[in-house]
Amino acid sequence: MAATADEPALVGPHRPASRQADRASDLALAPALPEAREAAGDRVRVDQVRHEVAEEVPEAAEAQPWGFLKNWYANLIDVNQNVAMASSAEAMTSGERAATRRMLSKVPEVTALFWITKVLTTGMGEVTSDWLVHRLGPPPAVAIGFVVFVISLAAQMVTRRYIASVYWLAVVMVSVFGTMAADVLHVGLGIPYAVSTAFWAIVLTAVFLLWQRTEGTLSIHSIHTTRRELFYWAAVLSTFALGTAAGDLTAMTLHLGFLGSGLLFAGLICLPAIGYRFLGLSAIGTFWAAYVLTRPLGATFADWVGLPSWRGGLGIGTGTVSLVLTAAIVMCVGYLQITHEDVEPESI
Repeated sequence: MAATADEPALVGPHRPASRQADRASDLALAPALPEAREAAGDRVRVDQVRHEVAEEVPEAAEAQPWGFLKNWYANLIDVNQNVAMASSAEAMTSGERAATRRMLSKVPEVTALFWITKVLTTGMGEVTSDWLVHRLGPPPAVAIGFVVFVISLAAQMVTRRYIASVYWLAVVMVSVFGTMAADVLHVGLGIPYAVSTAFWAIVLTAVFLLWQRTEGTLSIHSIHTTRRELFYWAAVLSTFALGTAAGDLTAMTLHLGFLGSGLLFAGLICLPAIGYRFLGLSAIGTFWAAYVLTRPLGATFADWVGLPSWRGGLGIGTGTVSLVLTAAIVMCVGYLQITHEDVEPESI
């Protein structure tokens, strides 16, 4: 039916009078089509977008192709919103599926304060583990450490994004329980430090190999799924146990003492930074090397300050050192919790 004087011509693929308007709108809408498709889950065609626009423009402009284009530019944002709403049920379903597969980053940005807090947790975990074992005895101390470790890690796993207080509580408990796990092999089973160090090195290597083979990357900036987060925490626990065994190996078996071992690892931890900065070594590899070395660095200095003189320490007391390091950790984490300066930008 032909349009009358009182009935303006309609825009649509079956209206011969509007073919010129259709062609002009197709050309104008083409640049916005990828964005519109993304908004609606890649289910949009040009003619769908055109119909959405046709509902928004004034009737006087519908009969004039170039007036149509002018109104289209003015309503570009509304068009994209209408296109997304046209298939909202299906788009929302796919969005929900994507949300279950992909989380916001669950780990912090690597900053100077990250490394400071990390070293503090290693020392705190070392002396706290020693204090608990000597106060409560090995079985109760290990049982309590394990329970709190599981609770803190579960709290971290159920969060949908990085929260400083939750994340660092998990790191602290990994430090405490990782120390206990390493000490059990030597103190409880009588395994030499050299053997326990080699054992935890093999465990960490196996975690890295399986992680790399399964996920294709060891980058901490890719922790966006539950499976990757599980690999991450398995690696973290292994690094703490390995670092504990290595620190005891150098301090006791190699007779460097706690101060000598601390100075040794203070020098060794500079090597990954030098390799990354000046030799072009892998950022991922140097990060994990430094991460492993923070454990014996913090632990040996904490032992040197806290343990009695007959064990090579200054004799201040493991309980006192634990409280001081805990207070320092609380201040660092509180600052991060308030400022959010270590929160990674959301990945799109």
